[in-house]
This record gives sequence, C-alpha cells and structure tokens, in this order.
Amino acid sequence: MRNARAALLVGIVLILGAIAFVATYSVSRKRFSTEDTYVVHAYLDDGSGLGPGTRITIAGVPVGEVTEVKIDPSRPELARVDLAVSNDLVLFGGVKDAAGSVVDGAVIRKKASSLLGDQYLELTVGMRGEPLRGGDTIPTAISATGLQAIMKEFEKSGNLIARLDTIFVKLDAIAGDVQAVTGSVREVVGTKEGGQRLSRVAENVEQASSDVAAAVKEIRAFAADTRQFLEKSVLGRGDQVGRIIENVERFSDNAAKLSADASDSAGRILDNVEVVTRDVRQLISGSRGQVETSLGSVRGALASFTRTLETLEGTIATVSSIVSKIDDGEGSLGRLVNDSTLVDKTTSLVEKVDEVVTDAGDLVKKVTRLETKVELESNYFVEADAFKNYVRLRFQPREDKYYLLELVDDPGGKSSTVVKRTQVEGSGALTDSTEVVETTTDELKISLQFAKRWYFLTGRFGLMESTGGLGLDLEFLSDALKFTVDLFDFDAEGAPRMRILASYTFFEHFAVTAGVDHTLEPDDFDWFFGIGLRFTDGDLKALLTVAPTPSL
Repeated sequence: MRNARAALLVGIVLILGAIAFVATYSVSRKRFSTEDTYVVHAYLDDGSGLGPGTRITIAGVPVGEVTEVKIDPSRPELARVDLAVSNDLVLFGGVKDAAGSVVDGAVIRKKASSLLGDQYLELTVGMRGEPLRGGDTIPTAISATGLQAIMKEFEKSGNLIARLDTIFVKLDAIAGDVQAVTGSVREVVGTKEGGQRLSRVAENVEQASSDVAAAVKEIRAFAADTRQFLEKSVLGRGDQVGRIIENVERFSDNAAKLSADASDSAGRILDNVEVVTRDVRQLISGSRGQVETSLGSVRGALASFTRTLETLEGTIATVSSIVSKIDDGEGSLGRLVNDSTLVDKTTSLVEKVDEVVTDAGDLVKKVTRLETKVELESNYFVEADAFKNYVRLRFQPREDKYYLLELVDDPGGKSSTVVKRTQVEGSGALTDSTEVVETTTDELKISLQFAKRWYFLTGRFGLMESTGGLGLDLEFLSDALKFTVDLFDFDAEGAPRMRILASYTFFEHFAVTAGVDHTLEPDDFDWFFGIGLRFTDGDLKALLTVAPTPSL
C-alpha cells in the first residue's frame, strides 16, 4: 500500500511539473511584432541559445526580436545576430576614448532567462555618438553570462588545486621556521641558566655605573683643588707686584724732592733709578697679560671637562634606568626576558598554524577524491531504423550528488532553422517573402548536468543534448532498476522534447534499456531499446594494470 501511494505521489508531481513547463513554454514563445522596426546587427563570440524570435528587452520591456543568426564571411570567428528594434528607439554609436575604445555607445548583452538554457538579449541604447541606422553595427556586444562566464574565468585561473598545494607547502615551511626560532629563544631565556646570566649582566652594569659615578666625584674634587691653587699662586702674586710698584713710585717722588737740593751725582743716580723703575713696570705689565691669558685657557678647559662629566653622568643614569626597567619586566624586551607566558603563547600559535595547514591538506585531499563512472550505451530506434550512441562520464564526490558529462552521437544530427525575409517588387508594390531554411549537420551533442539525490529520487538539470533541460530518476532494488523522465529542447518550434525510459543493471556492469522518445510530438514519436556497459574507476584501474604495454 505504501509503495502504491508513493508511486501515485510521484505521478502527480510529474503531471504538475509537465503542466508548469508547458505553461512557461507557451508564455516564453509569445512573439514580438516586427512592424515599425529597423534592423541592426551585432557580433557575439557565442551565439548559442539565440535564434529567430529571441526577444530583446530594455529594463524587462520587449523592444524587438532576433531575426537571423548566421556567420558573416568577413568575421567568420564570430556569430552575426540581426536585431529588429522598434523605430521609437534611438541607438547611439558611441565615441572613442584616448585608448581608441568605443565608450558611451549602445550595448547588447546575452542573458539567461532561466536555468533551462533559454536566452534573451538585454539592450542599452547608449548616450553619445551618431544615431545608428538600419544595417549599422552595435559597437559593444557581451555574450559570456552566468555559468559560462564563471567557467571561462575558472579556465583562466589555471590549476587551482596545484596552486593550493604549493601555498600549503610554503605555509608548512614558514611554520617550521617560526617554531625553530621560538625554540631557540626558549632555550636562551626560558631556562634558569638564561635568567641567571641576564641577572649577572644587570649586576655588572649597575656596578660599572657606580664606579663611574665615584670617578666623576674624584675628578670634580681635583678640578676644585686645581682652581684654588691657581687662584692663590698666580692671582695672589699679582697683588704683591702691585704693592711693589706703588712703593717704587713713592720712592721716586721722594727722590725727586731731594734732587733739587742734591748734587749733580745724585741727579744722575735718580735718573738711573727712574729708568730701572720704568723697565720693571713694563716687565710686570707684560707678565701680567700672559698670566691672565693662561688662566683663561685653564678656566675654559675646566668648563669643557665639567660638561663632559655631566653628559657622562646622564648617560650612566639612562643606562641604569633601562636595566632597571628590563629587570622589572617593563617594555617588549622586559616582557621577553621575564614573562614566560609570551614564549608559551608563541609556541601555541605555531601549533595552531600547524593544525590549520594539516586540516587544509585534508580538505584538498577530500576535494580531489572523486568517484568516476564510465557508461557506454547504444539504443536502436525502431521508427527511424537507426542507432543512437552515448558515452557518459559521471563524477560523484558524494553519495547524494554527482556531475554528468555526456557525448551523444545522434543519427538525426543537429538541426537549426533560419528564417529569411526578403521584399519582392511586383505590380508596382513591394511584398514580403519569407523562406524557412532548416539545416542539419552531423555533429556530436553534449550534455552537462548537475544531479542531487533524495532517497530513491534524483533530480537533474543543465544541458541535455546541447539544449537546456531537466530530468527525474526513480531508482529501486539497490539502484538496479531505474525509471527516467527527461524534458528538454525548449527552443524547438513545436512542443518540448520528452523522453521516458526504464533500465535494469545486472552483474554490476551490463544494462538493458527501453523507452519512448518525442512523447509530446506525434509526428516524431519513436520507441527504442538498447544495451550498455558500465564501469567504475576501480574497474578501470584494474583493466589498466593487467593491460599489456606496447613496445617498440
């Protein structure tokens, strides 16, 4: 009873999903009127998802549609897209800046309207330049959007995992160097012997400062004694010489008085005494100048020596203050010498960095540890009388999700439809002529899907046979029996393509498949059956191990 109820719920969900997709498809297929329009074109490096009827919008409001997508022989590396836009819009061609690039002109951007691969064009009219006329080219076109832009940037980034491995190796080396430096510092200052050595250094510096202070005191005392001796000897003798001169002057005055009464001989004697006195005065005057000069030089030398002693005393005080602060644990050097917790914190930090590097390495190993499955399948379509072949690569990082890459060799090839509109002159009037050209090329189709699993139900979305689509898988009997519904190719003129199939896997590597295709299109309806082979990466490793090695 529970299985019947689950099957009924799944059927209801599928019906509601189909109704929603049909409604979305019918709304998205509403065409824009091409009356009162003019045609310009743009060149895109990726025209996938665009075709006649693709809408053109400004701020979400339709203003035109794509009339044709083709390859221009003059620029074969790009896709030329012809755009019919309303006559009410004025598009500007832009102007060239100093670097020669066109700026402030009209811009066309390709954007995805949903996750199913539908695309539309977003138009910006521009601000400067000459107005564009019919047949002109829109100067700026941007085609990489959404997942495509992300994939391109990822390709440019190079091998990300290899870069991460290199970064982690460098971080590991840095952490080792930091740990070695921390160990050396701990051996120097983190032991009792290191602390005792630093204490002895501080004691020696303090004793040296005391000795220098005592020497300064003795030098100051010597300088004071020297100054006192000089003042007493030289300056005191100068006073005595002054008194002698005064006595000689008084004696000469007395002699002059006696000269009036004395004889000529006495006059001559006095003359001689005067000459002697004058010579003695000159001698005393010259000696006193020399003494004063010598005393000034001595005083200057003593003042300079005193300033030197004061500077030395200040330096000794500064050194003593620094040693005292280091001993008290002040400043960075003091904390490094006296605080053992700083070394412990550094060691803890290195250990945490080592743990982060280890965890990051484990994370990279988990990301690179993917399970790979390879599937080869061939189906025979009865109505078309042709075989359709598949090659699938399934990358599964976890049990509940995987990525699917599929190459499809479809006998029907890859079809594209081009609508050509021309004007024919007849009977004096112009008439519109429309020609629909459908071309088919023998190309491989690609599927790239992301899948998420909930219990027995797996949902998929992405590219299906080079178009947007989604799918649903129901798996039973340990995933041996699987029912699949795929809905894709929403850009077709008719209804979207629906494929329903069932497959059963036996002996782990062999599978049989049967189902119907084009379920919603009676004209293209077909049914098919086929077989397949499935291998895991473990099986491939075993095959590569026993495979013979070619030799020259």
